Amino acid sequence: MRYRMTVLLQAVALLALCGATSARALEIYGGVEATATNMSGACDNAASGLGFSGTCDDKDTGGKVFVGLQLLPLTAVELGYIDFGTTKTSGTLSGAPAAPDLKANATYLAFLLRATFFERLTVYGKAGADYWQASGSLGSASLGTSHNADGVSFMYGVGASFKIIGPLGVIAEAERYQNVGDQSKTGQANINAFSLGVVLRF
Repeated sequence: MRYRMTVLLQAVALLALCGATSARALEIYGGVEATATNMSGACDNAASGLGFSGTCDDKDTGGKVFVGLQLLPLTAVELGYIDFGTTKTSGTLSGAPAAPDLKANATYLAFLLRATFFERLTVYGKAGADYWQASGSLGSASLGTSHNADGVSFMYGVGASFKIIGPLGVIAEAERYQNVGDQSKTGQANINAFSLGVVLRF
C-alpha cells in the first residue's frame, strides 16, 4: 500500500507540472466527506490467542471535514478532522463474554501539491502530520480492558475533485494514517481511509 501511494504521489507531481498554467494563486476551500476505513493491524492482538475467542472486523465507516488555503499556485495547506469509526469484535475472553474494540479519530495538517485542468478537474497529493486520539481494549498488555491514548503520527494520500457548478464540486480521496493507537493500551492500526463527498472552492 505504501509503495502504491508513493507511485501515485510521484504521478501527481508530474501532473502538477503539466497543469501549472491553469493554477490560480489564491483559493479557499472546504468540504465534508463520508469515509470507509480499514484499520489494518487493529485485530492482531485479538487474533493472537491471548485468551480471546471470537471475531474481529477491522472495517468501518466514519466521516471527515476539512478546510484549505492555497496561497501559491500548485500548493495548498489543509486542516481536517477524520473519524475512523470502530472495530467490531465479539466473543469470549478467558471464558467470559467480551467485545474488545478500537475507536479512533485524528486531526491533521497537510501540505498539498495540486494541478488543475480545464478549470474543473483538480488532482493532488498530500502529506502531513496528524494528532490522533484512540480508545479501546485491544492492547497487547490489556486485552479486554478499555484505555485511552493519544499521540502524533504522519499521514499521506492522493485525491481528485471535480467542479460541478459555481463553487460546488465532488471530491474523492485515498489516505493512509500511520501508527494510530497505543499497541499496549488501546491496540494500534495503520488506517486506510477512502472518502467521497462535496467541496466548495472560492
